[in-house]
Amino acid sequence: MPRSLWTGSLSFGLVNVPVMLVTAVRDQGFHFRQLHKETHLPIEVKRFCSQEGVEVPYEDIAHGFELESGDLVVITDEDLATVEPRKTRTVEIDSFVPLADVDPVYFGHPYVLLPIGDSEGTLRAYQLLVEVMRGTDRAALGRFVMRTKESISTVRVLRGSTVARSSSVITTRSPDSSSKPCATSS
Repeated sequence: MPRSLWTGSLSFGLVNVPVMLVTAVRDQGFHFRQLHKETHLPIEVKRFCSQEGVEVPYEDIAHGFELESGDLVVITDEDLATVEPRKTRTVEIDSFVPLADVDPVYFGHPYVLLPIGDSEGTLRAYQLLVEVMRGTDRAALGRFVMRTKESISTVRVLRGSTVARSSSVITTRSPDSSSKPCATSS
């Protein structure tokens, strides 16, 4: 059984199916450590203040956002807490659309939604969803919160299982190379 990244329920209408989210792909690439050429010992990354030239301990590091003007706006943990999405344990399905209407450019990381448990009701509801979506060639559009990030997701059937894909932020590039948001999902 694959390791679950998230557990909750898939909700559509009055139906709630307990599910777990597992990653659908695995990184097969090589990952190298940086080493000192002469001693072959690992390189450490330390944080230094750009003006004072002294190392800054992790607990003294704040978050900031740089404006186009170059000014920095300091963001506190309290500021971040006020915009954090409400934590739910549900993939809320908002609508079903023809699969052909969902442009793959919006697809982010793929996950597989698997039913949890072996009760007859859970398995029947999950299988009914799979069969209806496959038979009508439709995808479900919904949203869920994983960790502290709300994602818009597309749920579709692939090889007999439901696959959820978080949507990516899409930007358009104009001739002057400025970016303008085109979608508000993440």
